[in-house]
Amino acid sequence: MPGFAGMLLTMRMLAGLGAAGRVFVRALDRIGALRTLTAPLFARPRSVHRSVIAAFAAELRPRAFVRAAAAARAYDIETWRRVTCPVVAVRGSSDVFAAAADTAGFASRVGGYREVRRDDAGHFAHIERPDAVLAAMSPLAAASAPEPDDHGGPQPDRSPAIRSSHARVARARSAG
Repeated sequence: MPGFAGMLLTMRMLAGLGAAGRVFVRALDRIGALRTLTAPLFARPRSVHRSVIAAFAAELRPRAFVRAAAAARAYDIETWRRVTCPVVAVRGSSDVFAAAADTAGFASRVGGYREVRRDDAGHFAHIERPDAVLAAMSPLAAASAPEPDDHGGPQPDRSPAIRSSHARVARARSAG
């Protein structure tokens, strides 16, 4: 995967520079070069909001990326066989990090796996096409919603994870 190899090499160099690497990346952002350097991550890089590129500059963690890449070498892909809930992946057809074989690999390991591929998105489909990501997730959210009781109110779910999720959604709705 040339995209990943290039990113790993870049992150190793930036990690080696330490604080100077962060200064360098912020300078690239200020002069507008970071948009060009991040272009392979997006299907339409010019349409990506400026704040996304600025977030790359501010939040880049090269040492963490290098450590994660090293940990990935020992990652057991068979762990996915233990996933029993539905999984929906939304990815762009021009994703430089996800190979076509990844779809078949996940589908063979996760019983409820479904992929939505967008021609108008790259690696960060959630940034380029948040509407598509929400549309793909909506059936999952509806399926986990509690059934109404005899009085029309929601039936309490006994799962702590589902109760916690519903509580977060309710707080977000009331706040926003």
